[in-house]
Amino acid sequence: MPSYTVIPQQTLEKTQSQAILKYIRSVSVRNKRTANEYLGRLSAFETFIKENYSFSVDELTIQKRFNVDIYDILSDYVEWLSRRTDKDGSKLLSSVSIKNRIINTKNFLEYFGIPINSHTFKLRVRLPRVFDQYKEALTKDDIIKILNACPSICLQAEC
Repeated sequence: MPSYTVIPQQTLEKTQSQAILKYIRSVSVRNKRTANEYLGRLSAFETFIKENYSFSVDELTIQKRFNVDIYDILSDYVEWLSRRTDKDGSKLLSSVSIKNRIINTKNFLEYFGIPINSHTFKLRVRLPRVFDQYKEALTKDDIIKILNACPSICLQAEC
């Protein structure tokens, strides 16, 4: 398992945004792996901004050149993430992943002083519903069948 004392340069080259790099350096003070994960998530946001708007992430966050409705941007970003599919047409991201990316993006924007009201955010930015999966415990008979099917006697309950 690699040790992360610094974020590798090739990882930092995922983005061209100075704002994202500044935020990632701030996050990496606490945890390098978290910073690496956030970098991947924010790189997707940077791609979304490039594809859909006439400004960059830096112009939105650091330079504040554009006065835009941030809730519309975040809502469009949720839709963009939800539409992404792989080659066979299945969704790339689960509802939980989309929710985490939006929360990271929201925190990133707030880091740069873009005010986001929590109540307004909940009203205007609709996140996909996250369903809790019902987990059922194995029965005693199922456990006995599994253990008895083990080829090694040491894996069975008698050992």
